[in-house]
Amino acid sequence: MGSVLGVWRLLSVGLWIIIGLGLTLALLNAKPNLALSGFQSRLIRWWASGLLSRLGISLTHNAPSQAPIWVANHHSWLDIMVLMAIEPSRFLSKAEVAQWPAIGWLAKRAGTVFIQRGAGNTQETQQQLQQLMQFGDHVVFFPEGTTYDHAPARFHPRLFALAIDTQTSVAPITLVYHDQLRSHRPDIAYVGTQTLMQNLWHLVQQRNITAVVTFNADISAVGLTRDDLATAAQSQIMTSWLWQVEEKNRCLAA
Repeated sequence: MGSVLGVWRLLSVGLWIIIGLGLTLALLNAKPNLALSGFQSRLIRWWASGLLSRLGISLTHNAPSQAPIWVANHHSWLDIMVLMAIEPSRFLSKAEVAQWPAIGWLAKRAGTVFIQRGAGNTQETQQQLQQLMQFGDHVVFFPEGTTYDHAPARFHPRLFALAIDTQTSVAPITLVYHDQLRSHRPDIAYVGTQTLMQNLWHLVQQRNITAVVTFNADISAVGLTRDDLATAAQSQIMTSWLWQVEEKNRCLAA
């Protein structure tokens, strides 16, 4: 039964990606030095929500933060779709994503900012992100640097320089994937030697998966170092992640 559901969803997802390619070609081309327009934001949110629906993933979240910088723990490429369905923002992504078939092109047109690891273009990227923040766009990055199927790993401080340089606030965001029994689903993560298609095939066969997004208290960068800010954000997200993962046990004990 899972294979039948998977094939149906895979066809639906493929069609939705084709629709997305057509719409972005005709209507969406976010500029690297201009804020997303209201129309562009609505189009991105609508498409991301539609993709989650076709994957069979529901979404729950509390009130989004108004902090200009969002940081989150990282499980999967799905994390970007989940956050875009809440509020389209400027994602900072590794350059490899730009080479992914279809998804990479969509990410470019949606205004994703790509960075080469160790390429020496960090300062240029920081200036671009600062400009987008001044225009009112949220900037989102995943400070673990890669995806994990377990509790949040150490946050790398380097990218927190954006908050330090602008003396602004950071919103730590916790991402957890649950099933209908409120059990944590680490298998949703895109990790290890999995290919994108292998991960997608696994996803489309699952039922009743919910992405739970928690916006924790904002952290002001004033008076902090990059290391301080990275540690504080990681601590908040870890505490919230553990609370979410242990939710089923609390419910059973009640």
